[in-house]
Amino acid sequence: MESRMTTSESKLDRARHLILRDLKDLIVFFKINENAGRIQFQLSDGVKASVQYNDHEEYSYSLFFSLAKDDFCRFVNYDDRWDVLTRPHHFHERGKKSVKDSSMKGDPDVDIPRLCAKIKSGKYIE
Repeated sequence: MESRMTTSESKLDRARHLILRDLKDLIVFFKINENAGRIQFQLSDGVKASVQYNDHEEYSYSLFFSLAKDDFCRFVNYDDRWDVLTRPHHFHERGKKSVKDSSMKGDPDVDIPRLCAKIKSGKYIE
């Protein structure tokens, strides 16, 4: 019986490849949980990151700066309640309850290099 990857598995595999290629010198911890559709990694500056996909075309790219409440930023399309031009795609700004338009669309080939470039630049906002 031939094994086929689900959409989320395929996206996760592609994201894994791109993250490890683009951030290999910055990553101190890396874990992939295929069952949860999630990649987790930590950077040498202590920032923790999570990349997640599901089979409903939903995604989340999160950066956690500390354990303090709202000390994170996130690109996501899980909820459709935010009034932005890019709806349902939106960006949760670090430390804020509001959201902004997002350039991310859930395509790892486009999004992950953008995310990695933001991480390498130290500019964690849209």
